[in-house]
Amino acid sequence: MTPPTKSPPTLLSAGRAPASRRPGKWRIADIIDGRALRVKLTAAALDNIGNDAAARKSALNLLHGAMFRGRLIAQERLQQGADGLDTARLLAAVQDEVIHALYDFTVTHVHRASNPTEAERLAILATGGYG
Repeated sequence: MTPPTKSPPTLLSAGRAPASRRPGKWRIADIIDGRALRVKLTAAALDNIGNDAAARKSALNLLHGAMFRGRLIAQERLQQGADGLDTARLLAAVQDEVIHALYDFTVTHVHRASNPTEAERLAILATGGYG
């Protein structure tokens, strides 16, 4: 009796984890802690009062770190066999959280206006392709 031959991997099966070992559902709170990010951004602003360039650099480093962590987790999930569309949703959620934190930082520490005029109001628009 000859042992069964194993067929070579196809483009569709190569590098994919079995369905039973794929990563489970993700929660944005497990990937990026928006509250902690905002606290760190506020600390960066307070630590650099009077030095706008240093405050901006600290804020950018924190935001880049959050994005890097989100992308790293997305990559790991894909390598474990996660669904591509679900991973795209994860990346969009990370980007949304970072943009919200940046907005909060900006209106709290950069362009503060307790009663903004129409010209002082800030809006964020995204057209896609920013990731």
